Amino acid sequence: MDVIHFNSSVTESVYRRFIPDTIKGKVIHISHGNIADNRRLKNFDREKLRITYLAPAKKFKGYGIMKQALDEIWIKGNRNFHLTMYNEAQTAAPYATVNSHFAYEELEEIFEKTDVLIMPSVWYETFGFTVLEALSYGVPVIVSENVGAKDLLEEGRFGMIVEPTVEGVKKGISELMANRKMLEEYNRQIVGHMNLRKVILSGDEIEKLYQH
Repeated sequence: MDVIHFNSSVTESVYRRFIPDTIKGKVIHISHGNIADNRRLKNFDREKLRITYLAPAKKFKGYGIMKQALDEIWIKGNRNFHLTMYNEAQTAAPYATVNSHFAYEELEEIFEKTDVLIMPSVWYETFGFTVLEALSYGVPVIVSENVGAKDLLEEGRFGMIVEPTVEGVKKGISELMANRKMLEEYNRQIVGHMNLRKVILSGDEIEKLYQH
């Protein structure tokens, strides 16, 4: 083996535990053919924070810790948020709307109605296209530190990275509820400074890696 293409720093950190240090590797983020630059400035001046969760209602995706975090926020009386999900979740909540699985063509409409996407994975996610898709529409994200696509956030410049725990998720959501200016700043940074083109064209860089 001459070289390994790691699609994120999370992937590299896991693989490096099991391979010799002498094996070369490079982190190059990935994309897919439907990703396009749809970034726009958004309006966050509304009463309720609109949170979107697009992953399955599974423990490893962080569904359980997210729901517990939101339950605790709700019970304490801070109810200026609404969660929209697209999955098979059976547990009803007064703050949530559960929709059936979405078609890719619906993403534009979904993200138009989203203030922040949440991806609180408990298990390691090698990347996470959903994060890239949200960013491509200028939507800020909350991701756990286990999500490979956290690399795209440049250590919190374009979104929030939290611990994959109930307290970590609760803290992140509470901060955004209390300070919508954070969302506005994330959105401005994504639209004005994120090098989305580099990620979209990552296939060219991957091809060059294997040519050498």
